[in-house]
Amino acid sequence: MAKLEQEVCTLRDKLERQQIQHQKSQQQSSRLVMAQEKALQSLRQQIRPDENGPSNVQKELESVRRKYHLVARQKDWALKQLQQRLTNIKRLEARQEALVDQLLETTQERDALESTVENLLQPGHSEDEHNRTARVFDLNGRKLAYVGGRTALFPRLKSFVEAHNGQFYCHDGGIEDSHPELCQCLSKADMVFCPIDCVSHNACLQVKKYCKRNSKRFVPLRSASLATFTHQLKQSCETSVE
Repeated sequence: MAKLEQEVCTLRDKLERQQIQHQKSQQQSSRLVMAQEKALQSLRQQIRPDENGPSNVQKELESVRRKYHLVARQKDWALKQLQQRLTNIKRLEARQEALVDQLLETTQERDALESTVENLLQPGHSEDEHNRTARVFDLNGRKLAYVGGRTALFPRLKSFVEAHNGQFYCHDGGIEDSHPELCQCLSKADMVFCPIDCVSHNACLQVKKYCKRNSKRFVPLRSASLATFTHQLKQSCETSVE
């Protein structure tokens, strides 16, 4: 979270600098346009056949044309720079918005995990009372499958699900070597969770297709962490109740 907040601040500063450069580019473009208009006005004033000979007028005309073309090239360059800065500003704004959303999601995950841990650590209760009060939500016997992720985390996930009156099945996500075991794991589940950052793209697609074909709920997880699983499981249960 601190890293995300720091990156948001960095992007905000960079965005402000880009906006300042954008304003400077606009001012430069305005000055170039004024210079063009001034050059044209000077041309109009200098071309006076009655006061100057044809040769002088021609020289002045060529001089003004050169100045005009120079100013036109400078204007084109300034417009390109302006367009590039606008593109950079839009990209930074999109990145900042994505980071803010990610920071909000991470905060929600942290709050959900802290609430669960706080309830689990409350003293002065028997084991049965402790298990009942520790439940942030009740799974009502739902069967959950977890495909992919880190195998070292499976026991914690299993304990968490069972503490909330659910059943937990897991698979490391290997399809080529253990297709029957994966199908058996999925067939038992009511909901299937898949951390997209810790499973192969092919495995995730196969699991998603299986769930769609068998009318099972597929829940992709942003990361293979207990906090993400806790937060998404709570949201899925609240959605099911609604």
